[in-house]
Amino acid sequence: MKIDRARIVGKINFLINRIRDRPPVYLGDDTLLLYTPYGFYIYLDGRDDSLTPHIINNGVWEAGISRYIDASLNPGDTFVDIGANNGFHSLLAAKRVGPGGCVVAFEPQARLCTLMQRSLRANVMADRLFIQRQALGDTTGMVQLGKMAYMSGSASLLSNQQIVEHEEVPIDRLDSALAQLSHAIGRKVVPNLVKMDAEGVEYRIWCGMRDMVRDLRHIRIVTEFSPISYRHQGMDVVGFLHEFHDHGLRIQIINRKGELRDFDIRHAEMLAQAERQFDLVLSK
Repeated sequence: MKIDRARIVGKINFLINRIRDRPPVYLGDDTLLLYTPYGFYIYLDGRDDSLTPHIINNGVWEAGISRYIDASLNPGDTFVDIGANNGFHSLLAAKRVGPGGCVVAFEPQARLCTLMQRSLRANVMADRLFIQRQALGDTTGMVQLGKMAYMSGSASLLSNQQIVEHEEVPIDRLDSALAQLSHAIGRKVVPNLVKMDAEGVEYRIWCGMRDMVRDLRHIRIVTEFSPISYRHQGMDVVGFLHEFHDHGLRIQIINRKGELRDFDIRHAEMLAQAERQFDLVLSK
């Protein structure tokens, strides 16, 4: 599918300019309601210092990824959002795939799932958006999710000195979680596009989904890739990149404009030693 990026960027810039005419509404209980440039309502956590200020100011979260999702999904597609947070990307995808599509939002934090449920009802998307309160990884059971004060976007299963409290949450493999959801809703959930952002535990999630990826003929995955975090965990970062390649996935780097640049696996060592994180698009 050929994407007219100039038209998309122009449309987004026009809509972002209009968002300033529709300021967020404070509803009490540390909750705000915003109407986004993409044409959906979203409830936001007023205590959050990470996602909420950016969405209020710009009308979008992670502009490059949002643009890619908006341009890549078609009516009837299935989108899986791993680490959905307040659901911005899930709501955007649900708007794009329409009533015949399916969006699954995996988010372990109870507060954020409640906000997403309110957004779901405000946008009348119960027919296509399914919110699953759980973490994903390579195991099944219960885990402790560490949460930081005023930084809901940084909750993680990894240890961190900034963690102030923990929330016990269920965890499962992606293939198992989707199989259970398929049974519950009476239709098979097979993703066209997956977004993965899990604060450093992306490899664990990958281990729980790579068999599914191997068996699918076509799939796209947008994932945060953080070499610094992986190195601190003692991971083989180069090996992680080669796993993507060995599973037949084309690796591309996505920028803030939603533009893709091919990545040569021969440069894996260079990327593995980088001092910043990247957003990758994996596709086959």
